[in-house]
Amino acid sequence: MPKSKRTIIIGIMVLIMLVLLTQFGSGLKQLMNQPRPEEDEGDYNEPVFAIDKAGLSLKIDVSLPQEVFKELIQVSGQFERQYGIVVELRNRTEHEISEGLKQSFALQESADVIMIRSERVRQYALAGKLLPLEPSVETWAYSPEWLKEIVSWNGHVWGMPYYMDPYVLVWNPVALKAQAGIEQPPISMREWHAAMRGPQELMFGQMQSIRPQLSSTLSMIEQSNKEDERRVSMPWFVWDEQDPYALLALMWRLGIIQMSDVSADSRAKHNGSSDSVVSSLPNNQSLDRSIVSPWQETLKEWENYRALFESVPPKNEKSIWEMVNQGDVRFAIVPYSEAAPRLGEMLAFEMPRDITPPYGTMVKSMSYIVPAHTELEEEAKIWIQFVTDAKQQQNVLENSSFLLPASRTAQIKIWELWNRYLPAVYIHSDIRLKEVLRHASELESWHSNVREWMKGKLNSDILAKEFKGLWRLRPAS
Repeated sequence: MPKSKRTIIIGIMVLIMLVLLTQFGSGLKQLMNQPRPEEDEGDYNEPVFAIDKAGLSLKIDVSLPQEVFKELIQVSGQFERQYGIVVELRNRTEHEISEGLKQSFALQESADVIMIRSERVRQYALAGKLLPLEPSVETWAYSPEWLKEIVSWNGHVWGMPYYMDPYVLVWNPVALKAQAGIEQPPISMREWHAAMRGPQELMFGQMQSIRPQLSSTLSMIEQSNKEDERRVSMPWFVWDEQDPYALLALMWRLGIIQMSDVSADSRAKHNGSSDSVVSSLPNNQSLDRSIVSPWQETLKEWENYRALFESVPPKNEKSIWEMVNQGDVRFAIVPYSEAAPRLGEMLAFEMPRDITPPYGTMVKSMSYIVPAHTELEEEAKIWIQFVTDAKQQQNVLENSSFLLPASRTAQIKIWELWNRYLPAVYIHSDIRLKEVLRHASELESWHSNVREWMKGKLNSDILAKEFKGLWRLRPAS
């Protein structure tokens, strides 16, 4: 009996141990199956997107001033912490991106997000190279209508505008007064031609009058001759050789070309003028004959001054700014963001709002696009939405540069900037602007022929004919 009792007790103990072991195993299994606690994300509570399925990172190519790029790095760092997506930012020149884009699209080796000219977005969308975007309602609602139009096609948005930057004329007031006898750029073509003729006639007259007095000193004569030759051959206008839109902006500003559509030209012909803006100028402002005559005729007048135009290559002996500062050139046309920081260097620039139609200037705009071949479509679109948010645009662009945000927030400050620095045709969506943007790619191609014309290798009749063709204008009867 005692033996049987001992056996029963041992059996009960074994049973109890089995029950305890079973409960312990279940608890351990439950503990192991619990999700790992999330790392501290600070103030960010958005879901984390994992891309370790392929170990990929989001590659982004932008073209920004260095100080803006530094700000964008910080914003992109916030994005990485919030979404857990690794971002590789690369800052390149606009020319580098543009030149390599066609090949990188063909090889499907481009970055996942690329910053390009807004005017070029549609041509890549038409070629099937881009993915449509979904901009936030707030950001898109406050973008200018003209900007929305050039990045949209077939009911979709193909590029997200990031900033605007108008082209402006820059000059050295001291040098301009001494060399040309004027203190600021002329308004009309007649005034431009008078200013360009005056200094040369004056210089030749001075040359003839001083030579007899210097005949006794050979070195002084040689020095005077060299100085006169330098001044006579000095270019009046320079621009970045790699920027075709800078030259187009210069031509529009000088009145070498006038932007208009067929209907405007037809109405003007009946009214005895070449531009419908004659009847709509503020305060009934008068126009000289050079404005109301057909621009094709004025193009021939500009043939006499083609030698005064000079493009500046990237490896030029002097930069554009050195040329302007040293008085080696009268005017340069550059983006406003490049000119504004240098105003303390005895330079002046023309406010775009002061340019009266039919004269105008271009506005540089850059947009983000997503190539159709990217493997990180969702991540790319999220990054674009993040950095183009109105608040982020304000932090990056307003506080660190002279670029204008592409999205106007409700703040009065930004709206005042738009009114102050954008040309009137851009603020009021003038019909000329719509035509310019509609034919942006054709105008860019036409730019190469303009260069040939300025070198004297193409006459104005051929240039005008090509211009009519790209605008689909009727030949003058």
